[in-house]
Amino acid sequence: DETAQSTNYFHLWFLVHLTSYLGFIPQMNYSEQMKVFNMKEGVFQEIPPDHEYFMDETSSALFHQLFILTPERNALLNFSLEERNQMVEKLLLYYQLHLSGFTGLRSHHILHTVLE
Repeated sequence: DETAQSTNYFHLWFLVHLTSYLGFIPQMNYSEQMKVFNMKEGVFQEIPPDHEYFMDETSSALFHQLFILTPERNALLNFSLEERNQMVEKLLLYYQLHLSGFTGLRSHHILHTVLE
């Protein structure tokens, strides 16, 4: 409540970093060659996997940025509203793939509205 900085990305940053506490933190091996994030395996790789659970190169780059920046430096991020909304959806899918019994959040649509 007291911060003067933008909180537009905090929910994304929080979801990304919560994975380390829940035991399925992605391997941060993003590079010029490893540009596609395989959500099932939790790794970046050169080409898309043979299943549908991956992030394209653009989403993978944004995902990587969320990991390397601190909340205080999130002003350096420049996601469009659509990219932020898509990232929430991708992160929730990543959670579903790695947490048995996790069926998603019902309140994330509220997040979309509040954090616009």
